[in-house]
Amino acid sequence: MTGKKNGLREAILKGIAILPGAFPLLVCTAQAAQTDGKSDPSPWAAVFGIGFIAVLAVLLFALSRLKKRRRMLAETNDRREYLQGLLDSIPNGIVAFVRNPDDTLTVNYLNDGFYRMLLIPKERSREPEADFKSALYPGDELLLRAEMHRSRTEHDNFYSTFRLKNQNGKYIWVTLQAAPAGRDTDQPAYYGAFTNMDDMKHVQEQLEESSASLRTAMSHAGMCYWEYDPEEHISLQDEKSQIELNLPEMMHDYPESLFALGVIPQEDIPIYKDAVRKIDVGAVESSCEVRNILTGGGSRWVRVQMTSIYGQDGERLKVLGTATDITEQRNAAVEYERQLAQVRSALSDPLVFFRVNLTKNYYSSAESAHEELVKTENRSADSLFEAIYSRAVTEEEKEAFKARFGRMELLEAFKRGETARTVDRRCRYGGKIHWVSVRTFIGRSPTTGDVETLIYSFNIDEEHYTEELLSTVAKNHHEQLLRINLAENQLQKFDPDRHQFGEQVISDAAAYLETFIRTHYAGDDLENFLRANSFEEVRRQLEKSDSYIQYATFRNEDGRLRRLELVNSWIDRDQQLVCSTLTDITGAFESERACCRKLLQEQREDPAPSAGE
Repeated sequence: MTGKKNGLREAILKGIAILPGAFPLLVCTAQAAQTDGKSDPSPWAAVFGIGFIAVLAVLLFALSRLKKRRRMLAETNDRREYLQGLLDSIPNGIVAFVRNPDDTLTVNYLNDGFYRMLLIPKERSREPEADFKSALYPGDELLLRAEMHRSRTEHDNFYSTFRLKNQNGKYIWVTLQAAPAGRDTDQPAYYGAFTNMDDMKHVQEQLEESSASLRTAMSHAGMCYWEYDPEEHISLQDEKSQIELNLPEMMHDYPESLFALGVIPQEDIPIYKDAVRKIDVGAVESSCEVRNILTGGGSRWVRVQMTSIYGQDGERLKVLGTATDITEQRNAAVEYERQLAQVRSALSDPLVFFRVNLTKNYYSSAESAHEELVKTENRSADSLFEAIYSRAVTEEEKEAFKARFGRMELLEAFKRGETARTVDRRCRYGGKIHWVSVRTFIGRSPTTGDVETLIYSFNIDEEHYTEELLSTVAKNHHEQLLRINLAENQLQKFDPDRHQFGEQVISDAAAYLETFIRTHYAGDDLENFLRANSFEEVRRQLEKSDSYIQYATFRNEDGRLRRLELVNSWIDRDQQLVCSTLTDITGAFESERACCRKLLQEQREDPAPSAGE
């Protein structure tokens, strides 16, 4: 309002100042009034009219100047308010401060963005210096002073990250970046902006925590860990690598600097160098297996895995490298291959021999004296099994064999814990039908982790026909055929229908035989017969002779008496294996008894002549 009054006063004074210039105009006006014949006005009327015109002119001039000034003031205020609104609309806080001689700072201005950042309501009276100091975390004052000192001594911009307390009492992380304005005096002015770094700081803390967890997890897993910059060829090693391989924390000119330290044997360097080269030219992943020479002596095998890490914009940030100790695995692989070679060498003349990868569905080797048995459409395991199935004699035999000997069936068997399987079958080859025994050994490769199997077969024509003969004899001649393990006190019964000893193993064979004797023995000397058939007595008698034979009368379930021959013979003396047969000789026994009775009768009826006759 004071400014408006001063403007009006100035306009009036300027209007009065032009009155002398208007005086001639007033005189001419009066003269014109006197010579007018039509009227005879008073001289005062002319003066009054002239004065009125002069005052009106002064007022019009003053009003025009006042209107112009008001317009200029309005434009100035509008621009000031616009600029202030623009500053307050900026999301980040804006600050103006001066640097004190002791490297502290005094805040002179803070925009609305600063208060919004701290959740401070707009209605509250704002005092920039007091508001800033009350929000600043006490422990961060030294950070600001140190950065202020650096900025002053290096004539550089101001940059610092610290904490401010918001209206809810929570401290948030902010960054203040400012530049000096004006001349470098004892108290130069700075203008800067705040950036809320709280979310980013939390992300950084989480990343640091994750990185620490990663290092801990890798340490527990026995892995070495490093970060590699393929652009600068710089590698940062973890503590485990530094201790076990005597490596520095930072290595330049990587991997040449690694090779220079002799950590990798000369013969393995090309392998490692090729893996790093793939990463250098942009590969996402690269891996290899090499040896590491340890600080304390000796070496170990490691599997090196390098993986590129990318940012949100797709730019590669770094490469993460890990080295896993696979010494035991490599040794296991060597042992695994040795066992397979041992199995192969033990097969003097197999009909066929295949090495099959069940997991990846291919076979790596195939051997046979009969080319027709290894002829397949391709190298897949499925094709191999189809070729094997095609050799079956009947469709029923083919389906029965497939149920026991397919790729998926063997994989499922391995999952259940089976490592071997045998199937005897008829097979067509060489223009004839033969009996063959197909066998497999299933295992997991320590190198690849794949499930593999060795499949081999033998011609068992002779064995099969022998078993057929044995089955015929056992079925038609022997009452019972047992295989007894005296050392393990176990026995198995021969199954004539299956041409083999049954899979069931009877434990406590001595008790089983004692129960059988007590149930069926028909003699008067039971206890003596039990002692004669104890394992101790059988073993003692067989030490004297190859066979131990006894005769006894047994009673059937229906009460009929039969004469039986019990024979024990060695199968394998060293392993204490005995073959025990029980044969029905009732017919022969009765026939012999009849012959004896007839002979005695004849002797009674026709006695022999005496010596004196």
